[in-house]
Amino acid sequence: MTGGPDHLLIVSHVLARLHEGEVYLQGGFGRHLDAFADRAARVTILTCARQVGEAPDEYRLRAGNVTVVPLPAYEDSGRLRRYGRMVRVALAAFFRLPSLMGSADVLHPRLPSVVGMVGAVLSRFFRGPVVYYMAGDWGAALRAKGHPLARLLAGVLDPTLRWMIRNGHCFAAGEAVARAVGGGDGVTAVMTTALDSSHVLEADAVAERARRDPRLMLFVGAVWKMKGAHHFVNAVPILRQRHPELEARLIGRVTGGNWLDPMIDDLGVRGVVEHRPHMAWDRLMECYDEADVFVMPSVEGRGEGVPKVALEAMARGVPVVASDVGGIRALISHETNGLLVPPGDEHELVDAVSRLWGDADLRSRLARAGVETARGHGLDHLIDLMVARMQAGNPGGRGLVAEASS
Repeated sequence: MTGGPDHLLIVSHVLARLHEGEVYLQGGFGRHLDAFADRAARVTILTCARQVGEAPDEYRLRAGNVTVVPLPAYEDSGRLRRYGRMVRVALAAFFRLPSLMGSADVLHPRLPSVVGMVGAVLSRFFRGPVVYYMAGDWGAALRAKGHPLARLLAGVLDPTLRWMIRNGHCFAAGEAVARAVGGGDGVTAVMTTALDSSHVLEADAVAERARRDPRLMLFVGAVWKMKGAHHFVNAVPILRQRHPELEARLIGRVTGGNWLDPMIDDLGVRGVVEHRPHMAWDRLMECYDEADVFVMPSVEGRGEGVPKVALEAMARGVPVVASDVGGIRALISHETNGLLVPPGDEHELVDAVSRLWGDADLRSRLARAGVETARGHGLDHLIDLMVARMQAGNPGGRGLVAEASS
């Protein structure tokens, strides 16, 4: 422990899988949790959890001072059933959280999520410092659904979140998300990352990668149409006409129904497009090393923060093509450390990937700049900044120190 809180209480929705006394999590969040545990005497996390029969291919939590308080899981269910389970989870969190708050000295709700929202509501009754984390623009994501009820909910949610986070300090994933939650002294924009210096390639390794013949185009994240995964798949047959050797891989859980497999078959790219489910973070690093171009075609209105997968690809020397939306602009400068394309424009997406495919000098230049970008944003710096905020708070969650540099 290095001067952190005595008891940090984290409120999240990230699914923890429990097996024989071990905790397995999504890699980025697992590394954040381990980093918090290095700086606090004790960490409790209220989150969704599920007992599993065998060790999953996910990040195994290293810390021994973390207690998981389980909530019901609501993954892997149809839409209506999922919404019903989300209500059940929210109620469970509402009844369990007050007793946990009584023994904690710092509260850390993580949003956007139903569980995090419960934590944000109850934070008004917490007498210690409150530090929020906002990963994306929840209101924008709701409005993007196009349903009148979703737009109405977004109209209520935006001012409610702004009101709630005035109880403490909010870290936001990028400037766009920071603006969405009101900005000002109470909000710090950060680059979300799970990387440390050991993960960032040196210049010689980047140059060697750029010289090899390209083969693999990579997508990492929720395989979801709101993330533009369908644009990624649509681009493959056109790119194959120009570059017959091209192969494509998507890594992540399919969201939004069973749409991916039928689409692959309809486009005739079975055997060319490979899908792998979520995997352990260390093995994900190996997949970045196999890739030659990283593509992140998020759609407009998604409420995108600063996606850590883009920073991970840059750290491993993979040139990035991304949609010019949300917080992506804060990470990628067009033609400097990546290529930006208009959201939803598959022709521009294809042309950008094709440029990189045929130009080793461009791949090398963008990859080198990307590595330097990643080198400036490390996990230790991010967690130290958040812990400093936690330690600076007075009872009642107010009186925080002046803005720290991000």
